[in-house]
Amino acid sequence: METTLATALPIAAHILLAVCVIGGVIGSALPAVPGASIIWLGVVAHGLMTSWQPLGLWSQVTIMVLALLALGCQFLITALGAKKSGATLWGAMGALLGLMVGMAIPIPLVGPLAGAFGGALLAEHLATGKEGHEALRAGAGAVIGALVGAVAEFAIALAMAGVIVLAFL
Repeated sequence: METTLATALPIAAHILLAVCVIGGVIGSALPAVPGASIIWLGVVAHGLMTSWQPLGLWSQVTIMVLALLALGCQFLITALGAKKSGATLWGAMGALLGLMVGMAIPIPLVGPLAGAFGGALLAEHLATGKEGHEALRAGAGAVIGALVGAVAEFAIALAMAGVIVLAFL
């Protein structure tokens, strides 16, 4: 019985890792879906199930750093997008808060983008009194930032997948 479990566990670990990597790469293409974090969790689970082979310390640290970078990129680029289009610090913070609230909306892409837009727009209006075109620009900048952040996270997720593939070679 032990031999069967010893044989099945690495196979299950590989399948779990593949599902997490594929799901994470696809999810990273959508704003506010933590695709890189899904990959990271899959790598950690795989390591626990296989005594960290072949994904050793170097792979684990690299994947962790990339996952944290991807998470930071998503939020930072959203705020910078709002700021670049004329938003104040309040508008940039509103975009971040709206992005996080938008994650709770169960419609991928629409929820986070609507949240970032609405957060920047509302924060600009309430904090600075901006109306009309100025407030709309802040919201539009937040949306563009969220989309660019998703592209950055997608690129990082692909790099994470590359690190995993190299570890298996």
